[in-house]
Amino acid sequence: HDQGIDFPPPADSGPVAPSTLYELFIGDTGHFQSYAVASATAGQTPKHYLAWAGELQGALDLGGGCSIATTAERGAAVVVYTRGAGGALSCVWARAFTPSSDRTGFRGVALDGTRGRLHVVGYSDSAVDLGGGAFAHSGGTDVIVGTFDLSTGAHQHSASWGSALNDSASAVAVHANSGDILITGSITNRVSFGGHSLGTLFGGTTGFVLRYAPGVTGAVRWARKLTEKALRSAG
Repeated sequence: HDQGIDFPPPADSGPVAPSTLYELFIGDTGHFQSYAVASATAGQTPKHYLAWAGELQGALDLGGGCSIATTAERGAAVVVYTRGAGGALSCVWARAFTPSSDRTGFRGVALDGTRGRLHVVGYSDSAVDLGGGAFAHSGGTDVIVGTFDLSTGAHQHSASWGSALNDSASAVAVHANSGDILITGSITNRVSFGGHSLGTLFGGTTGFVLRYAPGVTGAVRWARKLTEKALRSAG
């Protein structure tokens, strides 16, 4: 179960910015490895947003008043930019989340330009607070999901599910008509997704897909077990 990479030593100074889709941001005091990227146009005065989500070590100054930091071995982080005239990128907001133990990270990100939302999914090996209060940790790694205001980064909703073993989410996509999100990932034990119980065969790894309605309380509309170990994208 991959929970990170070995980062190279710092090699830059001052604010850092992305240049490719899956980017390793390197600064004097930290590193941010992006595992997912998404873009969307949103707002009454349309803006083109780009978001990177992944894992953070240490602290980074991203410019434009954006900075992120974690004291854990790995923290989950999301960074949002807008693209201006001539294609120049400007950081709008960035958030990092530190687990109570060693590692947490985001593996998927999706933007809902119609509703002005950003969704992230991933894993955590201990209790972590995405803005709505710390989740109770089930054991191993748990699935985590968070929804934020696309323009400000304000927390709107978050949830977590898991078992005693390693469970994680790897991708997320938005259902255009309803605003629900589709989440895929893998489980290695029986997990109850909002009353929808999914199990594995002989303790092996099993993929899952679920449809979730983020809101004040949140609701899992349905959840299905897959025969593949995990899907890499939702649709």
